[in-house]
Amino acid sequence: GTGVLRKDGVHVHVVAGAPEGLARQAGHRHLDHLSIAVSWRGDEIVSDTGTGKYYSNEEWRNYARSEVAHSGVYSEGASWGEIRNLFEITEPTIGEIGELENGIIASTEHPSRGLFTREIQVVGTEIRILDKLGGRRPMVNFIFPKNVEISFEGGKMIVEGDNWIFSREIGDGEVRGNTFGDFDLMKKELKEGECIISHGYGLFDVGKSYRISHREDEEIETISKRKDSLYRPFYC
Repeated sequence: GTGVLRKDGVHVHVVAGAPEGLARQAGHRHLDHLSIAVSWRGDEIVSDTGTGKYYSNEEWRNYARSEVAHSGVYSEGASWGEIRNLFEITEPTIGEIGELENGIIASTEHPSRGLFTREIQVVGTEIRILDKLGGRRPMVNFIFPKNVEISFEGGKMIVEGDNWIFSREIGDGEVRGNTFGDFDLMKKELKEGECIISHGYGLFDVGKSYRISHREDEEIETISKRKDSLYRPFYC
């Protein structure tokens, strides 16, 4: 199913897989398990590829429904499910969503083996995301707005927007830029780490996307802070 967290100007949308029931389908017929979209006081931090269009471009349609088109968690060894035709995922995985103190938790058992869990909490001036990667050959994918600056330092991926800073632990993992082409949508040559995103039907733009490989059973944290909180005086 899906869940929403709203707290102190933070808006998080999270997908945990399919709900139980007859002919269950994963999310909105995408392989977007444990994917998130995050904004803070109107500033987009973590994005999603979107739908863009249903028809006349099967290559794009299949990509936009795949794991690498969402800011989610998946296994490099096996898919969350099989895409069939334009609107179906065969045997989608069941997910669960629950409440945490100051946040939300989503979990899904991967069909190949192992439990993936994602905890999102708003604590003070931070958005904290904790990924518990119990599945085989875990990968974590992120999509960002096009106007961010991305750097790698001190074992972390640092993403800087106009009003916020996002810091993701890499650990022993490997970072890869996602560039899968233009799909003949914008007639643009994309650079390493650039991707096509859509914020409305028939509307396309360029975003940025990276995926990080991790070890099985790792617990990896991501922290986002607003820049104004970094310079706020501390009183005790």
